[in-house]
Amino acid sequence: AVRGLWLASEPAVALLSGVTHLDLRRCLEVTDGLLLRLPTSLQTLNVCDCSRLTGDASFAHLTTLTSLDCGGTKVLINGADGLPPSLQELDISWASGWASLAHLRQLRVLRANGALNDVTLSSLPPSLGELHAAQSRGLTPAAPFAHLTALRKLDVAFSGIGDASLETLPPCLESLNVRDCGNLTSAAILPHLPALQLLDVSDTAIGDALV
Repeated sequence: AVRGLWLASEPAVALLSGVTHLDLRRCLEVTDGLLLRLPTSLQTLNVCDCSRLTGDASFAHLTTLTSLDCGGTKVLINGADGLPPSLQELDISWASGWASLAHLRQLRVLRANGALNDVTLSSLPPSLGELHAAQSRGLTPAAPFAHLTALRKLDVAFSGIGDASLETLPPCLESLNVRDCGNLTSAAILPHLPALQLLDVSDTAIGDALV
């Protein structure tokens, strides 16, 4: 982790050359301009809760970046064009703004707690294996998951999904958490999920039909 005004100095930027992992979470010195000076060697970057980042922030020059945490920031307000297509893991939890992530064709893990809606969900690539989107009230009772043909783990607890969403779950799913999803009813059913090992439907209105 890097902290303090030292980060914004020219010597600091020079010393970062060749660095592959960088943790800048909650660092007030992180700005859109500073991002552009980060080394292209970065593979993992954490700028979670960096409040000075704006919708114009760009990570596009970080062409080897595979893991990014930009949760709690405003970087998606103007869209996701600033995210590099090399990303395999992305955390946008509690970030402001909804955007298409269709260009992230290598994405394997997405953490979007409190930050996902139907439009962003529909844009996710079929490569996605894990989706964490608890408390995402932007998801509707008809939120679709059928296009996520590699999805193994899904956590949408406390979200707005409903009966129709469950019927679109892919057969490769191994873990499902829909705890306290208030739009699920006693008519909700699950499709054939032969790989399912873990299921949490606590605090919902599901009934005999699903069981």
